Amino acid sequence: MAGFELLDLEGAPFAFVGRVCAARDVGDAVSQGFAALSAAFAKAGAAPSGPPLAHFRPSESDAIFVELGFPVSEGALPGLRAAGLGVGKTPSGQVLSATHEGGYEGLRQTYDAMLAHMRAQGLTPAADTWESYGGGETVEVRVIWPLVEASFADF
Repeated sequence: MAGFELLDLEGAPFAFVGRVCAARDVGDAVSQGFAALSAAFAKAGAAPSGPPLAHFRPSESDAIFVELGFPVSEGALPGLRAAGLGVGKTPSGQVLSATHEGGYEGLRQTYDAMLAHMRAQGLTPAADTWESYGGGETVEVRVIWPLVEASFADF
């Protein structure tokens, strides 16, 4: 894992399919979701404007809400909506980012290291996280963890 980066991101349009699954079934949900995305993008005649992303949101049960998608241009949104995709925005504001290289089985360690770093720096992580997938020969996952901004009420 590379070092951590504190970034200030601007959100971009994001077209996605949503899935709800148990934590142990995330891999299958991601595979099925990206297959559905491929069909919807083909139907809309649209192309992604960036790498694939997954947005993970916890629930009060064992379930995880996952939005799988791609950043897209504003002009592609109507066709993608018509093809059945949800639309939203990629993360914006302050985030902590780290790149994980290697197998997915070691990804949890990257999350744990990020959480320890945030605690040591006095940063408050949001409940949701994002992953951006890249690389070629090896697995490369950029973990993007939004931060909760402190307000005067916190002091």
